[in-house]
Order: sequence, then C-alpha cells, then structure tokens
Amino acid sequence: MWIEARIEGNGNKRKQLDKAPWSGSKIGKRSAKHLLWGLAALLTGCGFIGYFIPARELYLEIFTGNASFWVTAWVWFFAICTYLNAGWMREQMCLHCCPYARFQAVMFDANTKTVTYDAQRGESRGPRKRKQEIPPSEHGLGDCVDCNLCVEVCPTGIDIRNGLQYECINCGACVDACNETMLKFDYQQNLIGYISENELKGVSHSYWRSPRFIGYGAAVIIMLVVIGLDLNSRSEIQLNVIRDRQSLYRETVDNKVENTYQLKIRNKTQQTKQYQIAVLSEMPFSLIAEPVITLAAGEQSEYPVTVLADKAAIPSGRKIIQFSVTDIQEPKQQVSQETGFFSP
Repeated sequence: MWIEARIEGNGNKRKQLDKAPWSGSKIGKRSAKHLLWGLAALLTGCGFIGYFIPARELYLEIFTGNASFWVTAWVWFFAICTYLNAGWMREQMCLHCCPYARFQAVMFDANTKTVTYDAQRGESRGPRKRKQEIPPSEHGLGDCVDCNLCVEVCPTGIDIRNGLQYECINCGACVDACNETMLKFDYQQNLIGYISENELKGVSHSYWRSPRFIGYGAAVIIMLVVIGLDLNSRSEIQLNVIRDRQSLYRETVDNKVENTYQLKIRNKTQQTKQYQIAVLSEMPFSLIAEPVITLAAGEQSEYPVTVLADKAAIPSGRKIIQFSVTDIQEPKQQVSQETGFFSP
C-alpha cells in the first residue's frame, strides 16, 4: 500500500486512475507498481527461505539465477503468496484467513485497552466549519466531524464508530487519522483511542484483580523463562551420525574390523570454527580420518570417517560407541552422539 500510494497517489487519485482510460501514463504507473510489488514479494520469499538456507548465498543465487530447482520453487511460492495476499486480497486476508482477529476477541475482557470510539463524546456526528462562533454542542453535535478518515485508512475497511468488531486488528491507523482531525479543529485528542470498556463507563479497576491478566502474565513469564533456558543451553554445533548402509562391517587382511560412518557437522555460529573429532568408548577403537575439521560460518559438512578395531580385542556383535565434536577454541561447546559398531 505504501508503494501504491507513492506511485498512484492517495485514495481519491487511485479511484480516478481506475476510471481513467488506458494511456501511456496509466500503463507506466501500473507497470512500475506491479514491478515493485514483485520485487518486494521476492525479497519476502527469500526472507522466509532464509530461515532454512544461509541468507548470504540464498540472495546471491536467487538474483543470479543459480539457485537449485527446489530452492527457487519455494522462494517463488512465498513470493507469489505475498504478491497475491498483500497486493490483491488485502483486507480479505484479515477478514477470512488471518487467525489473529479470531483469538484476539477471546483474550480480552472489559479492562483490556483496545481501539475504541467514544460514542458518548462523539455523537451526534456531523460536518462543521473549523472556526465558528456557536459551539457544536448547541447544534446537537458531538466531536465527530464525520470526515470518514477512520474508515478510509482502516486496512480491513470497517467503521470503528459502529462499535468493537472482530475484523479490527488494533493497528491504530484510525486513531492517528482521527487525532489529526481533532488537532485541526482544536478538539481533545483520542476520540478514537486505546480505551477499555470500563474506562468509557468511568469504572475504576485493578489489573491485579483480573484473573485473565494474572493468567496470561504467568503464561508469558513461563514462556520467557523456557526460551531463556533454551537459548542458554543451545549448542553452537550440530552433529548427525549416519552409518554406511552398504556394508555392516569390513574385515581387513591384518585381522581388524572397520565400520564406516558419515558425520554431518554444522557450524551454527557466524565465525569460522575448527572442530576436534573423536570416538569415545571403553574399548580400543581408533578413528581413521583427519581429526580436525574447519567449517566456515553457517557451513554444513558431510565428513566420512572410519572406525577401526582389532578383531581379537573386542567382543562380537554390536557395541556402542560415541562420536564427539568439540570446538577447539571453546572446549565447552561440544556435542556427541551414540551409534553402533558391528563386528563378526
């Protein structure tokens, strides 16, 4: 909508442009608008996929046409969704698809501050001159000048003066528009404002006596504590061990047994790291691979390794071994994963 307003003008100008016959100017404005919409939508698509693929490579590959088929498909899927939802459906998304308006109504009570029109002060509404000697109240008018700006700026197209409606997303656009009008007429601000039902009635209240306030507050505190603990305990290294599926084990000519594994190691930091790889067990296993691996920021490596043991030094069947990956610079950053070692 911001792009549209900059190219085609305000609401009245856009309506005139819609009715106007096709011309070079109209085609140019429409083309520029949809081109910028497409660019914004493409950036949004990259933003979504950037949660799963390193963003530095993603943007470069998408805009140079070097991305893989599935990455390109998902980016364009989200881009097309953004283009259609934000450009064409707009308030229909808020009215019929977005769940926010639905659960919002469940969460508030009479003490919740929400976008509200003060009907007692605003009614009866009606137009008037900015400067007039006789007060509007003597004409039976309230503070609402019926400019209709609150409806025009509403993204869902509702009239907040008709009371609280589930379509309201509490964006506050009508509050700003109304306050500008009140300022021009030198009236008190917040004819439309963030007001609770009890405030309009003049009923005093305490949030601490509201079960919902205490309940939701406790829920928020619990979630913040859980998130904090999760962030504090998160590992900067990701490890996944995959056994070789082609052979259970191999016997060598010098009477030894070896198993092959693939280590998927991800550096989840923003710096290049060196990791020490080790195999842990009470039995004499040795790692046949370079024990130190270097990964760039955000990089994932599929690292093949072989574990070797003397056939006579280990019992037959399946044994549990453990791979560990340790940050050489920060030894506290370590991950490990158990897997099986098979022998005859």
